[in-house]
Amino acid sequence: HPRGIGDTMYIVGFNGPPRVGKDTIANHLVKELDIWSTCACKVSPLSMPMRLRAFAALRIRYNAETYELIKDVKQDLLGGKTLREFMILDSENFMKPTFGQKIWSRLHAAPIPRIPGVTIVPDFGFPHEPTHLQDMFGVDNVLTVQVHRGDDDWKNDSRGWVTGKHLFTVNNDAGLDTIDSIVHSLTTFMMDTLNWKL
Repeated sequence: HPRGIGDTMYIVGFNGPPRVGKDTIANHLVKELDIWSTCACKVSPLSMPMRLRAFAALRIRYNAETYELIKDVKQDLLGGKTLREFMILDSENFMKPTFGQKIWSRLHAAPIPRIPGVTIVPDFGFPHEPTHLQDMFGVDNVLTVQVHRGDDDWKNDSRGWVTGKHLFTVNNDAGLDTIDSIVHSLTTFMMDTLNWKL
């Protein structure tokens, strides 16, 4: 059937400490699915509402490339904090205490179109995130992918390891050959073990 016309809405959420390659694997997965899958596929970070708030504080227009370049750079306008530190402080000290622990998953899920396809979330980090999406899209339609690399370190990060009914664990300890292998194993798991119709 034509691209974007399928039966089910699927969510693939990547979980792991900073700099283990979650975004890289997520982007490669999108490219792979775009080659042969009939499903609509996109990347949708849970942290997008946080990123937009941080960029608004700096009074600059958001784009993904700029975010990657400056997220760990100390900003004078933020009192010497980085964007990453700003987002953690904003989340833990204001947004969650004021609006509840699920505020970010609620804000993230609201604009996801209810059309069949695969939405890839590169930044699972709190237990309620996969649970909330399982409640919304079905427990069998959400896959959590834990990404490990060397000595995993959650230092200076408010997130941690999460799981869900369906869990896939990978070791991203080399270059593009490893990423290609991870994506191949992941898509095989999605189709053969979970029986997702891609």
